[in-house]
Amino acid sequence: MSLGDSISVPGDELARAEDRPDDTPGIVRRHKQGSWLVIEPEGELDITTVPLLRRSLKRHAARVVFDLGRVTFVDASFLDFLAQIVNHQAHGHCTVRVARPSPQARRLLEFTALNLPLEVYGSLDEALA
Repeated sequence: MSLGDSISVPGDELARAEDRPDDTPGIVRRHKQGSWLVIEPEGELDITTVPLLRRSLKRHAARVVFDLGRVTFVDASFLDFLAQIVNHQAHGHCTVRVARPSPQARRLLEFTALNLPLEVYGSLDEALA
């Protein structure tokens, strides 16, 4: 699935995955802050919750910050999702930043070298500057 296949959740500030087990956390908040779309997932970003992130991303958002401050776990499915977005960014289609990754998420980003074309910030304010 390409990034262009993502859909928006019209008017929703809060989205929940409905095809996950009830004990799996998965909340995504999104809001505009200036010219940026801020997406704030919560809990685990894995194969069961990344589709929720994909649905929460507005189709043609030009400037996106993923605030990972409430994320407790990241796996390869999230990295694949980010790699698709980074590919769009490399072609000038959007600007994507990551704010407040956990130490585990930061290590994964560094290990996979996604942090080179993807800007990673310690705070949301830094990412929005």
